[in-house]
Amino acid sequence: MKKNSFVILGIVAFIFIGIVVYGVFNRKNKLDKFRKDGIEVTATINNLYKEKNKEVSGSKKYDSYLEVTFFTKTENLDENEEQKTIGKDENGEYQLNLGDTGKDGKYVNTKIWVESSIYKKFKKGDKVQIFYLPNDPNQAILKETIEK
Repeated sequence: MKKNSFVILGIVAFIFIGIVVYGVFNRKNKLDKFRKDGIEVTATINNLYKEKNKEVSGSKKYDSYLEVTFFTKTENLDENEEQKTIGKDENGEYQLNLGDTGKDGKYVNTKIWVESSIYKKFKKGDKVQIFYLPNDPNQAILKETIEK
């Protein structure tokens, strides 16, 4: 009977360790993806909130989120393209073309999971540096999370 208990305990421990190792590698891969492909922009915090995650032994666990808005960056113009010009149009009026002035791209409103210690540092209206993925701007992460 004791041998069976040790085998079951060993299997449970192995599964637990596997889950922890998977979680660590999954987080590392996610951070690496943001470091490699992420685009840094300034976002505005519109809301801070917590969502109930689970209840363990009578105590409630919450996940902390920042709801942020930002504009994606636009592609730069080709370097060979003339970007700044002053000229007259067909009506004889002067026209000023500043080329790529960094016009805002797509407007994005998304939520970012943060650790509770980071969550406490912010308030509504704060500006934060974030990284977003260009192929899915709704996937975003705080810059300070990457720099940890």
